[in-house]
Amino acid sequence: YKVGFWFNEAEFGISRGLFVHAVRKEGIPMNEGFKGVHLGRSPSRYRKFGSLEVSEKASREIIMLHHPILLEGEEVM
Repeated sequence: YKVGFWFNEAEFGISRGLFVHAVRKEGIPMNEGFKGVHLGRSPSRYRKFGSLEVSEKASREIIMLHHPILLEGEEVM
């Protein structure tokens, strides 16, 4: 399982990649979000129903927290 969060670079004042890198240095299992299914793939590999602007936004702005950290005790947090 993974937990996704929207990351607004303008509000944080740093890039998503730099934020994720810093968080990982602290031992927190976090990555940039998933790439949209339609990005970098042939249109024959997916079905498009309407606009994919939210998917494109999510591909740019989501960060993912991996679930093992959520199973840890309070002392780890």
